[in-house]
Amino acid sequence: VFVSKWSDTENCIKLMQFCSVVIFYRVPDLDAAAECFKEAKRLGLRIIYDIDDLIFNEEIYASALSRYNISEQLKDHLLSDAKIYRHAMLRADENWFSTKTLCDVSDEEYATKSICIPNSIPEELSGVAEEFYGRKHAGSTVKIFYGAASPHDKDVELVQEVLEEILTRNENTELVLIGDIRFNYRSLDLKKRITKVDR
Repeated sequence: VFVSKWSDTENCIKLMQFCSVVIFYRVPDLDAAAECFKEAKRLGLRIIYDIDDLIFNEEIYASALSRYNISEQLKDHLLSDAKIYRHAMLRADENWFSTKTLCDVSDEEYATKSICIPNSIPEELSGVAEEFYGRKHAGSTVKIFYGAASPHDKDVELVQEVLEEILTRNENTELVLIGDIRFNYRSLDLKKRITKVDR
C-alpha cells in the first residue's frame, strides 16, 4: 500500500505504476488531480473515490449549510467547490460512502456505482471499550470531549440537552469543548464543569 498527497503529481504517478487499484480520498478535480486520474485510466487501474459527504451536490449541500451560522461568503465558497468534487467523483469506477443515503443520492442523481462501507471503530479501540465496559471507577472524573469548527454549532445544539442531562445526573462528568463552539449555558452550576479550549 502506497500513500501520497494528490497534489504531488509526480510522486502519485510514479507510485501508480506498481498498483492495480487507486483510491482518491476527497480529491478535488483540479489540474494536479486530473493528471493523476488520467494516468490511472491509462494504466487501466480500478479507480475508487472515497468522498463520504454531500459536498458534491449543490442543492442538498446548500440546504444543509442553511442550518449553520456561517457567512454568505463562506457558504458561496463551499458551494462553488461542490462542482469540482462532483467532477472528480464522476471520473471514478466506483464511489465509497459510509451511509446508504449518500449512496442513493450519488446513484440516483449521477448514475454512479456506489458502495456503502459503514464507519467502524478500529480493532484496538474496540478492545479498550470491551475491557472497560461496565466497569465503575469510583471518584474518577469522566471527561467528554467535543471538537469542531464553528459551522458545527447546530450539531452541538442537537445534543446539548442530552449532554446537560449527563452532566446533571453524573457529578463526576465534565465537558470539554475544543474550538470555536458556542454552547448555550442554561445552568451556572453546569457551566463550572464545561471548559472551552482553543485549537
